[in-house]
Amino acid sequence: MPFRILTVCTGNICRSPQAEQLLRAGFTAAHGTDATWPLPEVSSAGVYALVDEPMPEQAAALSREFGGDPDVHVARQLTKEMVEQSDLIIALAREHRAAIAKLSPRASRYTFTLRELARVLGPASESPLPLVEEPASAVPLPLVEEPASAVPLPVVEEPASAVPLPLVEEPASEASRRLETTTPAPGDFPGWLAYAAQHRGYHPGTLDEDDVIDPYRRSDETYRRSAEQIVPAVSAIVTRITSTL
Repeated sequence: MPFRILTVCTGNICRSPQAEQLLRAGFTAAHGTDATWPLPEVSSAGVYALVDEPMPEQAAALSREFGGDPDVHVARQLTKEMVEQSDLIIALAREHRAAIAKLSPRASRYTFTLRELARVLGPASESPLPLVEEPASAVPLPLVEEPASAVPLPVVEEPASAVPLPLVEEPASEASRRLETTTPAPGDFPGWLAYAAQHRGYHPGTLDEDDVIDPYRRSDETYRRSAEQIVPAVSAIVTRITSTL
């Protein structure tokens, strides 16, 4: 059975079908003819879908521009069954992630916003906790000397009868698991999902960093801004999951 990816937005006519179509195109291109991993099954739905409606022409044109195929898309209403049959759910905004969790609380473990997932997977060289170097111009704090009149605190000695607690060593297997840095193999979709779930706490984001703007019934410029938030996130996800780097 193929790995099932579901993208979700509000009406299922702009953001989630674009993400669906571009993910499918990206994975198909990365797969080529010699990949050993199976292609995932990618679909989409909306929490308040405009059922059976096609994509607006602006959204469809942008999908084509970036490599998607919008011609056969019709909107579908999200259901609990869809949620529970999916392996990975990609929401286009936090509100959709919340609606998915309300339908099926256990789905929160495998639901991410699109931009969150791209950030969590990140490049191979990215450290979850970046080093912060002190600027060269930083002025060191002055040393504060203790006044001569200060009375030192008395030394408290440990009673002779006190028994030190034994050192508890972490089992070698646990230690190795904690230090494990090996990333999953290209095309190992379950492995990458587990990787993302394990690392998501290291990469919190703000509302502006997690959500893709809703362009519906707005200007052509807004449609393009929305697509330009989707495209790099999709590219990052496809590249990370399928690359040998």
